[in-house]
Parts: sequence; structure tokens; C-alpha cells
Amino acid sequence: MTTVDAANSSLEDARESLYEALQSRDRKMYHRAVRRSQEAVELSLKALCWFYALVPPKSHDIGAFIQRELGRSIDPRILQKMATLSRTLEKERATSFYTTEFISPKEKYSKIDADDAIEGAQFVVDEVLKILSPKH
Repeated sequence: MTTVDAANSSLEDARESLYEALQSRDRKMYHRAVRRSQEAVELSLKALCWFYALVPPKSHDIGAFIQRELGRSIDPRILQKMATLSRTLEKERATSFYTTEFISPKEKYSKIDADDAIEGAQFVVDEVLKILSPKH
């Protein structure tokens, strides 16, 4: 498998996670929409790493890594936004999935939370798609 193959595979998984986020939101499973949005961002950024022949770190938030490694290759404003979204959604990763003695994820998240997460994930997926697509 080439790094471009790995990038395409990761991006395909990211798009599937985004689709699942949309479905979860439609079923009022807002916590799952947040979780799937986080996955879409993480997988998209890892696709970006593979595309540039970088082995992505085994971490859920790789925003700082892509800023450091790809700062000369990608518009810094876009990188900054992607890194911020990665960091923000990574903070919600566990909370959106695991019940605690205080609150269940289903009770914690609203449609607004789901919409915000999906909007951020859509931005990252779209930007990575632009980068990975052949130039015309």
C-alpha cells in the first residue's frame, strides 16, 4: 500500500464517519453525532499526513502535528482552523461516548452541539478532499 492509498483509505473512512454523524443527528442521538464527527476529523487529518508521506501520530488530536509538519504546504489559516477543530472535538471524544456517575452522554449533548461538531467535521473533510484531489 502506498501512502496515497493510505490517505484515500483514511479519507473514505472519514467520510463514512461523517455520514454516520449525520444519521445520528437525524435520529436525535446527538452524543453519537459528536463522537462520529471527532472520528471524521481525526481520520481526515491522518489522511492528510499519509498524503504528504508522514506517518501520523497514534493520537486522537493531531492538530499541532499537522501545523508543525505541513505549515509550508497548506494555507496556515486553514491549518489553524483544522487544528482547533481537532483539539476541540478530541476533548469531547470520551465524554460523548461514556456514561459517568453524574450524566449520560445522551443527556449532555444537544442538537446545537451535534450541528456544531458536524459543521466542523464537514469543513475538515472538504478541505482535505480539495488537497487530495488532483489539480485541474
